[in-house]
Amino acid sequence: MGAKIKRRVLPNHNVRLKGVNMQDIYNAKQVANMLGISRDGVYRLIRAGRLKARKLSARRIRVTEADLYLFIKTNRLNDGGQSCTTE
Repeated sequence: MGAKIKRRVLPNHNVRLKGVNMQDIYNAKQVANMLGISRDGVYRLIRAGRLKARKLSARRIRVTEADLYLFIKTNRLNDGGQSCTTE
């Protein structure tokens, strides 16, 4: 018979987080826009442990609305909104 054909497995872009409504999660770009910082700044906050995120794959993270709200609430300063600095 012929050579075996390897099937390429495509990533599942319809991944669901248990107990989380898909409308209540955001990617790094969306979080960056909401916080007024860069996307790299969001990743720095996540690596520093200041912002909780769910890792869907090696390259995909999501932040729940509840975790984003908690971050904003716990990092609020009285400096005119500059509470999300990453340094």
